[in-house]
Amino acid sequence: MNVVIRADASVQIGTGHVMRCLTLAEQLKERGTDVAFICREHEGHLCEFIRDKGFHVFALPGKDVKINEPRNTHEKWLGVPQERDAAETIEVLKTIRPDLLIVDHYGIDHIWEQTIRPYVHNIMVIDDLADRPHQCDYLLDQNFYEQMNRRYDALVPRHCSLFLGPKYALLRKEFRQTDTRVRNQLNHVLVFFGGSDLSNETARALQAIQHIKSRTLTADVVLGKNNPYKDELKARYAEDERIHFHIHVDYMARLMNRADVCIGAGGSTTWERCYLGLPTIMMTVAKNQEEIARDLSENGIVHYLGKKEDVTPEMIAQSLEQLIQHPDQLRQYSQKSVKLMEKKEMHMENLFQTILQKGDHSH
Repeated sequence: MNVVIRADASVQIGTGHVMRCLTLAEQLKERGTDVAFICREHEGHLCEFIRDKGFHVFALPGKDVKINEPRNTHEKWLGVPQERDAAETIEVLKTIRPDLLIVDHYGIDHIWEQTIRPYVHNIMVIDDLADRPHQCDYLLDQNFYEQMNRRYDALVPRHCSLFLGPKYALLRKEFRQTDTRVRNQLNHVLVFFGGSDLSNETARALQAIQHIKSRTLTADVVLGKNNPYKDELKARYAEDERIHFHIHVDYMARLMNRADVCIGAGGSTTWERCYLGLPTIMMTVAKNQEEIARDLSENGIVHYLGKKEDVTPEMIAQSLEQLIQHPDQLRQYSQKSVKLMEKKEMHMENLFQTILQKGDHSH
């Protein structure tokens, strides 16, 4: 089968969409599928990174055209109107005629998908927002919501197969091959706020760690290559031997496995942490993370502090102290995280069997 993935990374968008699509691409490749990417060359794009992973990338020119009347909240993230993006994508698809097109982009909706329809057999959408209609055959939303089974009722065609919840989370092989462990005490912290961290939440977390008097508490700090503060942060904490920096790592599972708690944001990393039983002191850095964080918190799965603008270093430090002094709470977060991801492998195999069928659902 031929599969094409349409996804972008940029300083504004972040790296999460491309990274989870790479995870999916690698699992499809393991099943004998040919996979290529279509990406626009925004500032902070990951085209070379994708190529280094062994996948062909069809690059669309990086543009920033003013969109006078955007049809959805994130259309501006495309850099061009959906009609132009669809037209440029079609020029690529004409040469491939893929069996399956996978779209992971908040700026794309049913208009784009309907335009693409004649050039693909099936369309799969990866979404988190449930804020716009889609014209697709499959939809994957790997997030946890109280009412997740009803979120897309009015947004997809009747024939669309839905894959909903963390049991369908797209986890890289390094996570799937790492043993889960339940945490019983807090000695080591992981700090990670995504590939960009434009609001520098990492600095706030590091201030909190320095508030902690215990000299046994150590920290790994992961910074993406698009993080504009990485040099400043490394210089500021160079003398603190408890803190170790890592730039754009390919061994995140190892860092998560040795940590006892993570200080971080929402997003796709949430499911990596849950899979490994790593408790999280969480703040949200984007609106689309807030409902998930609240629902996870109410179910005792994460320790949620609130939106980034409402969180102080003192609040983070207080949370760390609480988990140090009450390891039973740490253990409960860890156990509930693991339980959330139970039977994941079985559900993922069902996903792949479904989307790799050759049937033509196009309309």
